[in-house]
Amino acid sequence: MGRRLLIGMYFVEILKAKGTLRQDVRDNIFSSIKSIHSVNQTLLIHLENGYFGRGFDQFCPQLHHYNSYADNIYNSSKVLGVQMKKNKAFRRFKNECLSVVSGPDEEEQSLQTVQMKKNKAFRRFKNECLSVVSGPDEEEQSLQTVQMKKNKAFRRFKKLQEARPEFKGCKLEDLLQLPVQRIEQYKHFLQDLTENTSPDNPEFQQLSRSRSPAVKLRLNSVDEGSKDDVREWETS
Repeated sequence: MGRRLLIGMYFVEILKAKGTLRQDVRDNIFSSIKSIHSVNQTLLIHLENGYFGRGFDQFCPQLHHYNSYADNIYNSSKVLGVQMKKNKAFRRFKNECLSVVSGPDEEEQSLQTVQMKKNKAFRRFKNECLSVVSGPDEEEQSLQTVQMKKNKAFRRFKKLQEARPEFKGCKLEDLLQLPVQRIEQYKHFLQDLTENTSPDNPEFQQLSRSRSPAVKLRLNSVDEGSKDDVREWETS
């Protein structure tokens, strides 16, 4: 559980304070990890005090945070990848814009004319290209400069935080997989705990509720959701 706390401390909170990434980008990358940490902290307190039944009885209704997180794993990886590459992509885009207005030959010009008539999106794209090359106004230029600096700052920040000894050489991409990996451990732990608890134990009913078909279904859906996202990532 410690490394989830560290993700919140060394990534989420600092990125928020620095403003390196917009809130929507942070939410796409880290999803419900703060809620998951809060739920796990409560569970940990119960387990440390020997209240296993009570701990899991309160934990299981909060599994929707894990469902949301697992459903977002693929999107999280994609957004993180975009933020790491965005700077290069912008420079490449700008070079492509320059080539568009450098003077196409007659055939290219004819094709562009046809495309301009057919496709509003293409017209908008070309106008954007022209505006980039013709020289953005001071406000646009300032925004572009800020975005270029922010992406570079995020890459530098990510590398610096990953080098912390607390993360033991793990990259952020690996750390973001921890919550869904923990669910599989919980499933086995809860099964073993229930099977080895006497029906006479006061916590037996609470543990049994945590092993109900509805809870099993939700636990399995978290696991399957993460596997589906991995398959989608591998085939994309």
